[in-house]
Amino acid sequence: MTPCRVTLVLASCLLASCASVLSEERPSFLAEAGWLEEQAEGRLVLSGTGGFVYSPTLQGRVMTSTVDLSEPGLGFVNPEAIAVRDEPAAFHNHGGVERFWIGPEGSKFSLYFEPGVPFEVELWRVPKDLDVGPMDEVSSGVMQRDMVMRNRMGTEFQMAVERRIDAPSQAEVEAVIGQLPPGTLWTAFRSTNLVTNTGENSWGREGGMPCIWLAGMFLPGERAWSILPFRTDRTDPDGGPPVRGEYFGELDEKRLRIADDFAIFRTDGKYRSKIGILRNRARNVMGAYDPKTKVLTVVQFGPIDENADYVDERWVTEGDPFYGDVINSYNHSGPEPFFELESSSPALALAPGESHAHESTTMQFRFADEAQLAAAVRTALGLDWAEVKKLAKWD
Repeated sequence: MTPCRVTLVLASCLLASCASVLSEERPSFLAEAGWLEEQAEGRLVLSGTGGFVYSPTLQGRVMTSTVDLSEPGLGFVNPEAIAVRDEPAAFHNHGGVERFWIGPEGSKFSLYFEPGVPFEVELWRVPKDLDVGPMDEVSSGVMQRDMVMRNRMGTEFQMAVERRIDAPSQAEVEAVIGQLPPGTLWTAFRSTNLVTNTGENSWGREGGMPCIWLAGMFLPGERAWSILPFRTDRTDPDGGPPVRGEYFGELDEKRLRIADDFAIFRTDGKYRSKIGILRNRARNVMGAYDPKTKVLTVVQFGPIDENADYVDERWVTEGDPFYGDVINSYNHSGPEPFFELESSSPALALAPGESHAHESTTMQFRFADEAQLAAAVRTALGLDWAEVKKLAKWD
């Protein structure tokens, strides 16, 4: 994989114009790529009919992507936060269609709240090593960083992180989506994320265990929904529903709709909310669709370990902190609207020197007609497009 340079568009892509990413008058993907190259060592990689940009400077994030180089990007990019990335803040919301984080965000073992403080938004902060400073790019697409963080119970985690970004081949994409018909616009990127315990103590249930947590921030849409398939051959030990929707308050059917084997979650960037699927119900794939852009996003990740602990990301202290989230989707409102597709590794019960890898592939498509879209949804997500369309009221 060889990153491309986009110097021809740098002069025209100033901060003011890139800031319009949240409006209808957004810059083209290539203009945004040029600005990211200049401001944050952005690396443009061509993939399919489009491409993506990753940034070692911004903690190894994949910043944005497109299925058509002449169009605006599909990722949420926040130039204002990038411009002040070294100033003190609880969170530098740079954006990015995939970022590397470490969980859990919630439970008594949270890494995002100081010991003893309550779960209040004003007290939430991102561990510094996930938020400030670059990853070192040791070769093309391979980035590394040593990190130290402490959870809400006071347990310290020392780790070495390696993050590899590459563009999967068309054959690898077709193994997930089916054969791509002529005229399909598409792009894809893959990350492989390796965490090694470099401390002197093992990580376990008593002091808490971290997990690898990947989140992609995409631009919302008025009629856009995330699409989360779930297993029907297993139930949860507590007898709960297949999808949790109470992270930031209960959701009604305007926001969350559940069918027999999938859920859809509104991703319009207008109401702060989140859903999750736990270990017994999660599948290793999720998606999203916006009828305005006609872009289908598919994220395949894993592996899922059916016998492993998974951390609880809810902002609560009760319950089992190790029967938690595998998949999440988040909808963020306010002046910086976006939505997320998130996956988590098992809780990392690592002895000193041991490692665990979590891989994720994000694929985006625009098909020539609805029949091709329906076939892709059936192959990649295992769902009937007519049922998804009816539940979302896309008629």
